[in-house]
Parts: sequence; C-alpha cells; structure tokens
Amino acid sequence: MQRQSHGRAGFSLVELLVASAIFLVLLGGIAALYSNALRTVLFGYQAQGAFEKVRASLSVLERDLAGAFSARPYGDRYNFFGTGQGFTFVGRLDAVGHVGMDLVRQIRTIYDHYDYPTQIIVAAVRHPVHVLEAALAGADVCTMFFDVMKQLYDHPLTDVGIEMFLNDWRKVPQDAEP
Repeated sequence: MQRQSHGRAGFSLVELLVASAIFLVLLGGIAALYSNALRTVLFGYQAQGAFEKVRASLSVLERDLAGAFSARPYGDRYNFFGTGQGFTFVGRLDAVGHVGMDLVRQIRTIYDHYDYPTQIIVAAVRHPVHVLEAALAGADVCTMFFDVMKQLYDHPLTDVGIEMFLNDWRKVPQDAEP
C-alpha cells in the first residue's frame, strides 16, 4: 500500500499513536527506576541513622564494660570489680599457643586453696572438649556459641541410635492393650 501524500509532510495518526505508546512505556520505566532509587536512598538514610545509634550505644557499653573489668597482666583473665566472678577466655589463649584450660585449673586450685568465694566463668569456648575440660577443671559457668552447644548433644551416633530405636518401635504391634 502506498502512502498518499496530499502535499503535506508529517506522520500519520497511527504512527503518532504508536510513538506516544512507546514514549509512555519508556516514561513509566523511568518513573519506576526513579521510584526504586528514591526508596533505596531513603532506606540507606534510615539504616545510616540506625547504625549511628547502634555505634553510639556500643561506645557507651564499651566504656562501661572497660570500667567494670580489671585486667590482669599475667593472663587473659578479668574480674568484675566488687563481684565474685572471674572470666577466663580459653579459646583466645589457645589461639596464641597457650593451653587455656591449664589456666582454669590453676585458678581453681588457687581460689580453693585461699577459699576465695569466686565463680570461674570459662569464656570463648571453641568446641565441646573445652566444655568437658571446663567442667572437669571445676569451672562454675561456661559460655559458648550456640553451635558449640548444639555439638554437645547433636552427635552422628545419637542420630543412628534414635533411628534404630524408631525402627524397632515401628515393629511393635500398636494395637496391643496394656
């Protein structure tokens, strides 16, 4: 089909409508991008404000905790001022080539010998063996990550034993009257 020209140059109505539709689609995409960018910037400002509040809170907490502890020059052990708890960070000591549990045993021996009413808190526990050794050394409290606590009861042989028990239980007739 040939286009008839009546002596005027320009676009037909269909061409203008198609161009307008394309323009509106592009404009909608740009508006959506702008909206998402604006939302991201606003979220960033909110997150920055929250981080600043957290940083200020942690700074106050750090200052308060630094004042609450007395560091000992002979080891990685801290006591609260005026309380009967002593912290020993065994994982940190092990990480620098010491045997942290030896320090716990020494502290327990000294505290028992002089009858100090101090609880020994073993901290920075890295694995279940630390927990066992802390209990054997006479520690009163042991702090650990949840993963370490999970390892204390989550053992492959336990899973096998439970599975064997459940299989045996399924073999027991369930309709028997007691």
